[in-house]
Amino acid sequence: MLLARGETRREDAAVRVALGASRGQLARSFLCESLLLAVAGGGCGALLASWAGPLLLSLVPEGMLPRLQEAHMDAAVLAFSGAISLLVSAAVGLLPALRAGRAGAAAALRSASSRGGIPGFGSLRALVAAEVALSVALLVGSALLLRSFVRLASVDPGFVAAHVLTLNVSLPEPGGCEPPACLAARPEPMVAFHQAVLERLRRLPGVDSTAAVNWLPLGDNLLGGDFAVEGRTAWPAGLVATKTSVTPHYFRTMGIRLLRGRTFSDADSGTAPGVAIVSQSLAGRLWPGEDGLGRHVKIGIGGDPAHEPWRTVVGVVADVRQETLASEPAPTLYSPLAQAPLGFLVSEVTYVLRTAGDPAAMAGAATREIHGLDPALPVTRVRPLDALVSVSLAAPRLRAALFGTFACLGLGLAGAGIFGQLAYSVSRRSREIGLRMALGAAPATVVSLVVRQALATTLIGLVVGLCTAVLLVRTLGGFLYRVTPGDPLAYAVAALALLAVALLASWAPARRATRVDPVEALRSE
Repeated sequence: MLLARGETRREDAAVRVALGASRGQLARSFLCESLLLAVAGGGCGALLASWAGPLLLSLVPEGMLPRLQEAHMDAAVLAFSGAISLLVSAAVGLLPALRAGRAGAAAALRSASSRGGIPGFGSLRALVAAEVALSVALLVGSALLLRSFVRLASVDPGFVAAHVLTLNVSLPEPGGCEPPACLAARPEPMVAFHQAVLERLRRLPGVDSTAAVNWLPLGDNLLGGDFAVEGRTAWPAGLVATKTSVTPHYFRTMGIRLLRGRTFSDADSGTAPGVAIVSQSLAGRLWPGEDGLGRHVKIGIGGDPAHEPWRTVVGVVADVRQETLASEPAPTLYSPLAQAPLGFLVSEVTYVLRTAGDPAAMAGAATREIHGLDPALPVTRVRPLDALVSVSLAAPRLRAALFGTFACLGLGLAGAGIFGQLAYSVSRRSREIGLRMALGAAPATVVSLVVRQALATTLIGLVVGLCTAVLLVRTLGGFLYRVTPGDPLAYAVAALALLAVALLASWAPARRATRVDPVEALRSE
């Protein structure tokens, strides 16, 4: 837009040169205008950054970027950004002055009064096409990441996260215990403590059900490995299972659907026969087309499965996405917490409470109940379960937000560039447009002339941008969920968005062109 503004002032610059103005005086005149714009725009940008910076930082998931909290806008950042803004504005502002000064007075006057081509229009059109091309690439990437995020957010995790509160506790190791002896600590006292805590939590007003689990879905840790199945000689290649120990009512509290059989009960104690529950995907791979109830497995949570007693499969539950929402549900073997063979399997657990109202409102009361049994026991990660789901979506949300922000900025710049190009073109072609209207051209014809010019530049940038996007968005393949880098809808949305912005940007210049007075145009001729 500065280039377009400078080109419209070439006649003024030519007159000044003819009257004896030096190149330095001419440069100062153009430079003052561009630097004033740079200072005003840079100041507004700094205010916007001070507001948007903390908002963007809040979208970054915890642990994704080290020392993130130390990032802030300081003098060095402002100096760097301000210097870039001033240098670019000065370079663009000085270009028309250098052209006029280099051409000489006579040549500048002849160029200014020429009715042939439009001075500087080719370079201006190339810049606008480049802006459009960059915007297209950003829009395609943004559309891909946004579609990926929407699909990921709609994934069923296998449990109902609403109205569930989670609290993590880690029981202290026995005094003087050193690994690996700590791993073999007796689990019975720890299990008794957890049962006492759950009983106290269950009596809280507003609590529907409670349970405990040693590896919470979408949490930080998981335990997995091999296992044994009675009567199986052939084994599916690479089949391992996630191994989770839970208390009775866990599946009801988490909203995990029971498909066949039963869930664990209080009768499944440490002295009762061993039982297990398998996930749907594991049952389908171990016993395709059959009912796995009554089969026997060795989970192997105490070491080598060969040294464990057989456990009877008493139920099949729906699959749960144990690791991340983007990963496929892992085959899972569930066992009662009371039947855990080693202490380390129950020393750290997460209590889950399904509440009738806001789960966050129950955090204080639940913590106090735990401290009623052990005031020194640390209670950590006290948060609603849906907050844990939100954390798993934080990184995709951040990528989509950043790309979307840059795409919107690029789209705005492309629209401003198209508008500036057309405004410059209409001002330079006002005589031609007036003559066309004097000779009978309808306003619709003039509008079509201006719009076609906008679309021509846009289509050039669109083709270049789409070709560029095909090459660049392949780097986003690892960030996409059930969306391919060549997704046609993303490219179609980007193209339609650019065309819509081009039409919107051409509206004001086209309307201005229809208001050109033919009489004034003829008089100037």
